[in-house]
Amino acid sequence: MAVQDEKTAGSSSITSPAAEVAWHPSFRRRFPWLGFIGFVMVFCGTVLAIFFLVHSNGQLVAEWPTKAYPVTPNVLVNAANQIAAFGLVTAIGHGFAIAWWRKSVQGTTLEALHHDYRYANSFLAILTSGKRFNTMALAALMTKFIIVDSTLFQKSTRTVLRHRDGYATAPVQAFLTPDWTPGTGGIPGFDGDIETFDVRFADVINGFNTKFANNKVHDTQILFTGCPPAQSCTGDLIATGFGFDCNLTTESVDYGANRSNTNFSRLWSVSFDPDWASEAEGYAHIHLDMIYVDSANGPNNTCPGTLTRRHCMIRPAVVKYPLLIQAADPVQSVNVTHLGFSIPQNYTYNSPMPGDDDQIDHISLVKYTNLPEMFGERSIVGGLSLALNNLFASSASLDVININGTKKFDLTVTGSRAQALFYTNSTDAITTQCAYTLDRTAMGQPDPFVSLLRDINSFGFLSSLYLGGAGLVAPDDRQKFETTNLTMSVSGYNQEYETDYGFLIAAVVVTVFSVACVLPVYWGFWELGRETTLEPLEIATALQAPVLLSGTTTQSRSGEIDNVLEEVGKREVLYGILPGEAPDAMRLAIAPPEQVMPLRGKRQ
Repeated sequence: MAVQDEKTAGSSSITSPAAEVAWHPSFRRRFPWLGFIGFVMVFCGTVLAIFFLVHSNGQLVAEWPTKAYPVTPNVLVNAANQIAAFGLVTAIGHGFAIAWWRKSVQGTTLEALHHDYRYANSFLAILTSGKRFNTMALAALMTKFIIVDSTLFQKSTRTVLRHRDGYATAPVQAFLTPDWTPGTGGIPGFDGDIETFDVRFADVINGFNTKFANNKVHDTQILFTGCPPAQSCTGDLIATGFGFDCNLTTESVDYGANRSNTNFSRLWSVSFDPDWASEAEGYAHIHLDMIYVDSANGPNNTCPGTLTRRHCMIRPAVVKYPLLIQAADPVQSVNVTHLGFSIPQNYTYNSPMPGDDDQIDHISLVKYTNLPEMFGERSIVGGLSLALNNLFASSASLDVININGTKKFDLTVTGSRAQALFYTNSTDAITTQCAYTLDRTAMGQPDPFVSLLRDINSFGFLSSLYLGGAGLVAPDDRQKFETTNLTMSVSGYNQEYETDYGFLIAAVVVTVFSVACVLPVYWGFWELGRETTLEPLEIATALQAPVLLSGTTTQSRSGEIDNVLEEVGKREVLYGILPGEAPDAMRLAIAPPEQVMPLRGKRQ
């Protein structure tokens, strides 16, 4: 009976204090909210990084995410990675505490607890864990693995130089004269013929001689503003130009030494003549007469060829140009803006004007400008005729001469255009040469007639730019001139962001893998009866450190760090030599200052 009473008393002495200690295992009450928030941060950071990389793909470097505040994707992706990394570290730390305390509850050795604790603080401990490697070591390893997915995310984006057509629109402002002004341009002499030009028309001719080449007008950035630097802008521009009414005839000829008509020697001829307003035609216009011969060396001193005759009535008009602006690039010190026509057509040799069109190269006639100008007056038509003759009139003749009883060829060329066409590839003397091939379309050169019309169109376009005088004044004075506002399509080479989805997928896989490696440490969190951490004082309390337990109240028995600190947080302690009952029992420990001897070791 006494023994039974003793057992009952012993049982009572164990059960009663346990009832006073707060220990409440529960899935709901012990749900690891801090770890859950960490996983949510990982998810949000990863989604943000994916969003930035997908959304920036193909976007212009100078305009993403906005033109006013461009930011590189790497910066935003790095910020998203930091959010995910902080969340993962938080989740690992909270899960690590759960796993460590669960192992303590289930029973283990102090050595095992020591190694598990070290995994959270030492990468070397993880590498040297050997057979002790467990889920806690794996979770702790993920804190070092974060750099892998961060690097993969950073590698997922790069910049490339890529050409894009029509990727934007630009408001372009142009200074130009939209229509011809009667009574200007050419100035007649005493006999009534146009002999010279007024100052504005002289500006046009000077501009054609100095700013026109390769069918482009150069160095006109002062007349067109708004096209982005180093980009191309296309759009329709209504300005001064011409309408053409042309006809074509061809015939076979022989320019050889045996030709029957020795007086017929003309290989090339271009001329312009004004036709003044009359009662029948109330407007003045220009006549273009052009002939050219495509010839070849034949047998027996023959020189067969095709003679082409072109006749055009050229009327001043307002036309719509498919304009191409290639804007200057100040970064590369290319300070020239090129103006050309963006849709040139391919014409076969000796082809007539296409259909009933009054223009070429998709330039369209808006309206004719009726100029009732008369002979002997200041006139646009007279000035145009004189200017076009000065610029394009030319001729070439192939005569047969007799040298010591032998018939030879004698080529006479005037005008720069004919000089550029009638050259010879032969190494023989020119007197043996009669073949002058003008059909060079296979070499990419247009029909000579088409080439001439393109130059005339460029002259008409240049007239629109310089007749008003805006291109010859200071920028501050240019604002008083009339402007034309255009909306043009922008194309060109730009730096773009390009996302490498291979690296992106790899980064996501690594992130998912990291989360999967951390989740196991959360298993069994519902078995714990209170909130746990890996605070050293909390662990010391659980290990019954005397300095924490002596004199404590029932409240601190829970072992929670907040309760422990509330009870003993103000106690003074000192790390020093704690005397024992025997001299060899001394040890280093943390204890109240009055119980330890301060350390006074000598420096080595």
